[in-house]
Amino acid sequence: YADIPASLRVELHWRAADAVKTDEPSEALAAVAHHLIEAVEIAGESAVHAAERAADDAERRFDFEEAIRMRGLALRALDVLGVPATTQRCLLLLGCARAQLVLRRVKEAWDTARRAAALARQTGNIEHLAQAALMLSDHVLVDASEPVALLEEVLSLLPPGRSKLRARVACGLSQMLWYRG
Repeated sequence: YADIPASLRVELHWRAADAVKTDEPSEALAAVAHHLIEAVEIAGESAVHAAERAADDAERRFDFEEAIRMRGLALRALDVLGVPATTQRCLLLLGCARAQLVLRRVKEAWDTARRAAALARQTGNIEHLAQAALMLSDHVLVDASEPVALLEEVLSLLPPGRSKLRARVACGLSQMLWYRG
């Protein structure tokens, strides 16, 4: 494989992605995504979308490791394509954090949620910032000061009309404050 010139490898992965597609899409989603990611220079954002679809499918099948892997591939593809901080990148990070929580990888999930929160701030998306803040509000942490600060930040930014999200954030904040004593 290493002896094949890079440009030919990309072309072969591009062809393989097309060949792997079947009438049963869920069976081939991960394989197609893998090949498109390897051919991202040709495939462009369709590689990212394929990895997102494969991640969603893996999550539906409760294969959270695969969902994390596929979202990681999508994030790397965005890097290769030079796509700046976007809502799409933030959603991929939130999806990874959610799957990491299901797998009880709390520290890893919190690190991923932090990255998502930073992107949400950068893009000005309060809802995504709230999702990142809520990500661990129902988990007992040794030091809850950071989640508390993030939840308080979200509450200060949410407009009064967003009562449902505001209630969820306030509830998460009250839980974290209760755990802190």
